[in-house]
Amino acid sequence: MKRSFLICLFALFSVGVSSAQNTIEVVVNGMRKTTGKILVSLHNSQNTYGSYTTCYKSKDIDVSKHENSCVFNNLADGTYTVTLYHDDDNNRKLTTNFLGIPREGFGFSNNAKVVLGRPAYKLAKFDVKGNRTVRQIINLQFL
Repeated sequence: MKRSFLICLFALFSVGVSSAQNTIEVVVNGMRKTTGKILVSLHNSQNTYGSYTTCYKSKDIDVSKHENSCVFNNLADGTYTVTLYHDDDNNRKLTTNFLGIPREGFGFSNNAKVVLGRPAYKLAKFDVKGNRTVRQIINLQFL
């Protein structure tokens, strides 16, 4: 009887404790073309920052206007980064010229700027906690 009571008490306590459910909305501005897709990657680790294939979550946005957005729901408290690029030719790669300079628009959370390569993680990271919605407005960069 005592054991059953403890199991029920534990079950009730477990239901009452839940992880945070945060939302990140990504708004992308500055498209030069309204063709293709915007490939957005959300990272929850510095180790995957900048990679579309090993990111935590990703979304493809069909480009329809000069401002586009997507939402990532049910996220735990933590530190995140967003990287994205406008794949205007739909080849699922960031198209570059013969020197490796991007020919398509790209962007990073906090509008971190590119100098010589990807911006430092510390410039792009942001914290999300407390069951809130964080809005990242990212302006595409072109080189």
